[in-house]
Amino acid sequence: MGASRSPVSVRGHYQVAPPGSADLIVTFRNLHNWMDGGYVDEALKGLYTALKPGGILGIEDHRGLDTKPQDPKAKSGVRFARTTPSRSLAKPASNS
Repeated sequence: MGASRSPVSVRGHYQVAPPGSADLIVTFRNLHNWMDGGYVDEALKGLYTALKPGGILGIEDHRGLDTKPQDPKAKSGVRFARTTPSRSLAKPASNS
């Protein structure tokens, strides 16, 4: 199994691998940046497009409390992605 790295941190660059070619895609601390940049839906769709049927998308990010408002543009220096809204963002992309 080969591994590759491809940036999805730039608006408009969402093809991380040929469609239907990846068994597993993992992303670390990117979701909050995609939310901040306003292209989270496009980024997630690109990741799901690259997955084989039954493939797995793993997302790791700073976890915010679901009791606090989602604020991907927080001025505190650290932005947090709340678990419940993050799952809601990923679900539609997985069905496209």
